Formats: sequence, structure tokens, C-alpha cells
Amino acid sequence: MSGQGGELWFIFCVVMCLLVALMLICLVKNVRAEEPAIWKVLLAEAADQGPIGLYAVACVIRNRGGDLDGFCGAKRRDLDSFCARQGGSYISIAKDIERKVFEEEGPDTTGGATHFESDRFPVPYWAASMQKTVKIGRHTFYKETR
Repeated sequence: MSGQGGELWFIFCVVMCLLVALMLICLVKNVRAEEPAIWKVLLAEAADQGPIGLYAVACVIRNRGGDLDGFCGAKRRDLDSFCARQGGSYISIAKDIERKVFEEEGPDTTGGATHFESDRFPVPYWAASMQKTVKIGRHTFYKETR
């Protein structure tokens, strides 16, 4: 009887270890969620600013080394459906701008900005320590002062 109890205990331990491993794999996959495409973030951040505004936001992303951390649009839960609602022609424009800025290294229209904010919101706290570079549409662009 003790032999059978030992086998059951071993099987129980193996099953539990497998369950824990599965949970860890799921957790790691969720933590490492894939970043959205840059063109999607452009639309989320500046769809109402037209191609010039989309291009300027792309320059900021490039000036940050392509890092999308800190862009509210990158965190939208409805990002895919939002982009779809913009329509095929606007999606094509955003993809073309991404290509021009990142692949063709188009000119920086923001004067080296690494941050921007919409005039629809109060001036953010971080703007006081930064230099304004340009205003394009409803966005004011900033870069760090040296």
C-alpha cells in the first residue's frame, strides 16, 4: 500500500510542477506582449492632425530610438479597431510615413523633439524643464535642455 501511495504522491508532484510551469509560461507571454506597429501608434496619437502631424509624431518616436514606452496610443485597448475605423487610405498614409521616417530617414520636422503634448490638455509638469521646439497642429513639441 505504501508503494502505491508513493507513486500517487510522485504523480501528484509531477502534475503540480507541470501546472506551475504552464502558469509561468502564460505569465511570461503576457508580460512580453508585443509592441504595436509604429503606424498604429501614429494613428492613435495624431489621427486628427493629418499627415503633417502624423509625420511629426513619427519623428519623436525616432528621436526616442523607436521606443514606444510613454505613448498613450500604444496602450489603447481598442488600438486595432481604432485604426480600422480610420479607414484604409489613412492606414496607408500612416504606413507610408513610418517608412519615410524610419527606413528613408526623412528630415526631422520637430527640431529634435523627444516629447509632445496636445493643447487640449493642461501643460504637463515635465514641460517646464524642456525647451519648446515647434508647434504643429494641436501638438507642441519639446526636447530636453542641455
